[in-house]
Amino acid sequence: MLDWLAGWFQQNNYSLKSLHRLIVTSMTYRQSAVSRPDALGRDRDNRLLWRFAPKRLEGEAVRDSLLQAAGMLNTQQSGPSYEGVKEIHFNAGRYYHLIEVKGPKFDRRTIYRFSPRGERDAILDTFDCPDPSATTPTRAVTTTPLQALSLSNNVFVWRMADGLANRVQRRLARRCLTKCGDLGS
Repeated sequence: MLDWLAGWFQQNNYSLKSLHRLIVTSMTYRQSAVSRPDALGRDRDNRLLWRFAPKRLEGEAVRDSLLQAAGMLNTQQSGPSYEGVKEIHFNAGRYYHLIEVKGPKFDRRTIYRFSPRGERDAILDTFDCPDPSATTPTRAVTTTPLQALSLSNNVFVWRMADGLANRVQRRLARRCLTKCGDLGS
């Protein structure tokens, strides 16, 4: 398949936009992750790509996805990091305390966060974001009940859920006003 894609890419003047369109509109890409018993019996390992193979999101992608769903993701690229910590000086030492921050300045992609050693974000930590104070050759991959509990009980997640609910309400209100406007004419 990769050989065919490479040939197609070459024949289409190395157009990344065309290649992207080809991939995302393909039947394989648009398939469901739901398993069908008949297909499972014939191809248990999904070598024929009859279903979408679910991929686990990393902690940073979970946070970014929540911001995107709530309509709050600040897509500004480059620039200074956002700091979700308060710096405390004590006994000639510098310590950081995690604080709850709000606003577009802090709703940037997680890659732009200032990550001091010793202070960890609960939602990122739960979804295996590496500890900045330790060298990690590979990222840990876990699936635990704590992850579901964190999504249910985290203040940031609650704020994103409110944002999503408000976004849906605004969209429905606009749709209702449009329909009512059509009825009145």
